[in-house]
Amino acid sequence: MTDMPVPRRKPIVPLPKRRNLLADGQNPEDIEISKSQLRWLVDMRDQVMKLRINAENRARTIEQGRDEGSLDFFQNLGAMFSDMEDDIIRVAEDQIKTHPAWDWLSKINGVGPLTAAKLLAILGNVEDRENASQLWRYCGLAVVEVQCKECEGTGEVDGKPCENCQGRGIHGRREYFQKGQKTQPYNARAKTQMYLLGNNLLRSGSKFAVIYDRARARYGQTRPYWTLSHQHRAALRVREKVFLSCLWKVCRRNAGLPIRPPYVIEYLGHTTEFDPSQFVEWEPDQFIGRIESRMSWSRRDKGNEVVE
Repeated sequence: MTDMPVPRRKPIVPLPKRRNLLADGQNPEDIEISKSQLRWLVDMRDQVMKLRINAENRARTIEQGRDEGSLDFFQNLGAMFSDMEDDIIRVAEDQIKTHPAWDWLSKINGVGPLTAAKLLAILGNVEDRENASQLWRYCGLAVVEVQCKECEGTGEVDGKPCENCQGRGIHGRREYFQKGQKTQPYNARAKTQMYLLGNNLLRSGSKFAVIYDRARARYGQTRPYWTLSHQHRAALRVREKVFLSCLWKVCRRNAGLPIRPPYVIEYLGHTTEFDPSQFVEWEPDQFIGRIESRMSWSRRDKGNEVVE
């Protein structure tokens, strides 16, 4: 039996030089994009980013000798997706600066134009929510009451008040996807974006970090039976709720709509209410000085040489 001839592959030709998404001399500010189109633009950026990473990984494996193929082709492909991603980011960042809430978001440490564009594109019309609780549930931060598993709803364990539900027989837990549930209780992408934004607020030293510290200390005293990880995640949710409530107030004020007090103040008798102005990090005229001071923090002088 003779071996079948193996067909020869056609040589891969490098990609030709592409045209930029923006015309020569065109500014991103000249492009008008609606809110729905902004969400599509943010989704397109995520898809292009994945394609760029795949092309760069393939080029790296070929360069290291772990795969065969045209190195120039995949390098050009990665460069093309990189330029396309940069153009999309430029347009998204310039479009978000026209949003009514950007004046407040730009003064929050840890929130940049791209992060704000992704968040507002997913949330849509924030001012259309009648209260901040609707925004919390849309982002997966709502709490539902369920029967306590420790005391099985009786409120007592061995004749003593249950610590898990504090003797009520019920306790609150977060909403989550359940198997067989037809309607989803929240937007998974909004929840993910809020989690990433919350980490940015914590790592950047934002004033919202104070909310996290207070909640973490309170849970350590009132919920000592919780694990440290449980206390950490619960404090993160408190900070994300405060951020969303402030964002909701800013959007409602800009739209000239009334603002209802939070549920805990209107019905439960709480007195602490946060205002968006409490978390403003700087004013626009202080922006340049703050950036220069941050750059000086990351430098170390060694003689006449400055090491970044």
